Amino acid sequence: MNEGRYEGTNDLGIRLEFRQDDTGAMSGDLFLDGPGGGYLASFRLAPGIRGPSDDGSWPVICQSSDGRVTQGRLTVRPQDAPPDAATVELTLDQQLNGLSAVTPVVVEVRRTGSRLRKLDVEIEVEENVVVRDEARLTLRTALEGAGFEVNEIDGGAPIRRHTAWDWHDGNVYTVLDIAMKKAAARDADLTVPKWRVQLMLLSRATRDGLYGVMFDVKLFPRQGCAVFVDEIRERFPQNTDRQIEYTMVHEVGHALNLAHRFERAVGFTDSTSVMNYPDKFGGGGQVDAFWDGFRNGFDPDELAFVRHGALNSVMPGASLFGAFDYWSGAAGARPSFVPSTPGTDLRLSLRPPPRGTKFAYGQPLYLEVRLENKSDTPVELPVDVLDIKAGYLEILVERNPAPGPARIDIAQTFSPAVRRCLADIDGRRDVLSKGDQPKKRNLYLSFGAGGYLVAEPGRYRLTPLVTIPDRKNRPHTLVILGESLDVQVAFPTSKRDERHGDALLDADAQAWLSVGGTNGLPGVGGALREVHAERLAKKGLADPLAASLTRALGIYYSRAYVDDALRTSEARPAESLKLLNDLLGDETALRVFDRETVAGTRALRAEMAKQA
Repeated sequence: MNEGRYEGTNDLGIRLEFRQDDTGAMSGDLFLDGPGGGYLASFRLAPGIRGPSDDGSWPVICQSSDGRVTQGRLTVRPQDAPPDAATVELTLDQQLNGLSAVTPVVVEVRRTGSRLRKLDVEIEVEENVVVRDEARLTLRTALEGAGFEVNEIDGGAPIRRHTAWDWHDGNVYTVLDIAMKKAAARDADLTVPKWRVQLMLLSRATRDGLYGVMFDVKLFPRQGCAVFVDEIRERFPQNTDRQIEYTMVHEVGHALNLAHRFERAVGFTDSTSVMNYPDKFGGGGQVDAFWDGFRNGFDPDELAFVRHGALNSVMPGASLFGAFDYWSGAAGARPSFVPSTPGTDLRLSLRPPPRGTKFAYGQPLYLEVRLENKSDTPVELPVDVLDIKAGYLEILVERNPAPGPARIDIAQTFSPAVRRCLADIDGRRDVLSKGDQPKKRNLYLSFGAGGYLVAEPGRYRLTPLVTIPDRKNRPHTLVILGESLDVQVAFPTSKRDERHGDALLDADAQAWLSVGGTNGLPGVGGALREVHAERLAKKGLADPLAASLTRALGIYYSRAYVDDALRTSEARPAESLKLLNDLLGDETALRVFDRETVAGTRALRAEMAKQA
């Protein structure tokens, strides 16, 4: 039976997309055909299976669209006529999403292509951004090697950017949202995830050293990403095209739910996959060795996942980033050792605002994270080691924790709504020595890719964890377990507090706050301004929600924005300055924020004073 994609529908209206690759691995996705139909379940060969049983069947693992799992048996009988056809029979051990455990699912399938899955890729390019024609071919070649039949969609006219605004998170979010809405409108269906990725090739972000970003917010995550071409071009005057093309494939890999190979849980620092960072290869400092082994492709476990993983774990928009472990059973994985207690040599901690660890309902939760070296050995650090969007820092969350130390095994990991990539690819490192000032940064933890981990009233234990791909020590990665911090989200004390808290916890409002404001969510900014005015009139800046919204609106007015019709609104530095002056002039209001957030607010005020 030839490798490739096979499709067919039986008399009961069950449609099957069946796959077999060059390794002999087999899998399939089942759908209910016709009006009102949809995705039912996926199946793949059970791990470690090398051949069929005596009766000719293969053991399989089956997963339904709602996440339930059962085992089953698969029988594939190739047909002589017509050619490239087969009878596929699936028998489940238990009923699964309407599929019977008594009656096998039998479907006659025919080969419809040599690639295992289809993927639409729409590329939009900012005007005056130059990418060579071969870049698209490089992206196609990598995806075809992963088993995808690639349909490249013309993004149309170049993205026009007015000089009045920049590519900060809010504007990238808006323009990416525009592209996704246009693509969805062409398909006349705004509610169903699809095998489609929106890739934008832009000039440069406002954040120095940022090469790629993927958004993981709103209804459908992992559908759009951006590559900042001019930033890469400036930092890599040699091998520029290679870096741009590598980054394009890397970001699309994230959209297919592939994680960084150097991450703590994955443990493949020696990988030359496109999902590794050259600077992290072999623990770091071996960039040339990475490129010597680089083949513009993916590792075997990554290939098995994107080719045969359940549809809703791979398809862009169908599940959250990082929600599926495809790596732990792979040969050669070396997941990093996690200490059982916080370290004393490298001390990682969370600091609450002066107001304390009790937060009002709906109050954005800001903390300070700090890392200090108490040992005699200097430690090299990635420059953005404490930026939660860069991937080195994790915050583990326990709801209503039991007394005692942190339970890492049952904690949930806070997942940021924006993923920043490749900020350390060129090998820039900081050194933290004994006696140096601690590394510090603020954290925003209320809303992430999966919604709310720390928002509902109750108690939470927050534990920081930092993974540093280390150049000198073995194992290659250094994992620092931090000191836990217990916080509490209070219940609302009035109907007004509940209404205002609900307004701030609205998904669109939280998306607006998480990107620092955007004009791509019509009506959200106005709704937050209304809450702000009501809180100020009732309680003044001493109110945590009023203080938080004052800062958020001060940031919003400091920047220029593009809206969902590509209209530009200019920055309003005078309005920003007034809000920031009011906030920074009220010592009670400042107690709502951690020290790093206050320091950042003071720096923004100084900038606005120059512009106003």
